[in-house]
Amino acid sequence: MLLINGQNQMRFLVTDDDTQLFLLAADPVDVSMTDAELAEERAQLAQAASSQARDRHAQLLSLSQDAPSLGPAAAPVTIIEFSDFQCPFCARVVPTVKELLAKYPDQVRLVFMDFPLNIHDWAEPAAIAAGCTARQSNDAFWALHDYYFANQDAITADNVIERSRSTSADFDLDMNLWDTCATDSMSEVHQLVRGRMQMAMRVAQSFGASGTPTFFVNGRFISGAQPLEAFEELVQQALVD
Repeated sequence: MLLINGQNQMRFLVTDDDTQLFLLAADPVDVSMTDAELAEERAQLAQAASSQARDRHAQLLSLSQDAPSLGPAAAPVTIIEFSDFQCPFCARVVPTVKELLAKYPDQVRLVFMDFPLNIHDWAEPAAIAAGCTARQSNDAFWALHDYYFANQDAITADNVIERSRSTSADFDLDMNLWDTCATDSMSEVHQLVRGRMQMAMRVAQSFGASGTPTFFVNGRFISGAQPLEAFEELVQQALVD
């Protein structure tokens, strides 16, 4: 055990036959390996990570075919976001994602998937209302998306449907159909939208998401309200994969 500046500790593990020495400061590192062996191991890990990301990306694309999106359908990079309209961290990352899309208008596409947390009392009805809007207009969905995140403090479980209706009515929607979808829990269309929301949540959890916002950049996981540079790093990596 080694003290650094009298405080931090670096732990080492030596195998019984004294042939291997591991540094345990973070993930175990076999420091008895040569540079070439370490480089080969890193390359193998990177290759495995790329393969897993491609498989995850293919599954996510298949499951999110009808989800609202921004950006060209043929973009080489697709960011799939799992989000909660009542989540303050989700609101915080909205400008960052918009900046990213503006910086890569031809290379990046954003797909929105619902992940309403049970600690938020109006997140699920908002997700269903937004899903009902998306069924009729992608543009109307994104207007409602922006409205929710810009007005989180003013929205409640009691007024979320009325405010969703008012915002959606600014577009040329069939509001009778919208009302049935958003408010009639026994209707087929309501159950369809709610079922898709629940499916999105199960998918997110199966890929390791436990909170919001969670993103997958061509299948590569990134969580939280990260800075622009963190997203750009994954976009650049996806562009060369």
